[in-house]
Amino acid sequence: MLMHVEEAVILLITLALLAYLFFALLRPEKF
Repeated sequence: MLMHVEEAVILLITLALLAYLFFALLRPEKF
């Protein structure tokens, strides 16, 4: 059982945003 669900959710959201920004900078013509 996860004791820090909020921290896990924040981490997942942060990683998702970083990945989106990374691909946006990598392929700006598709965004």
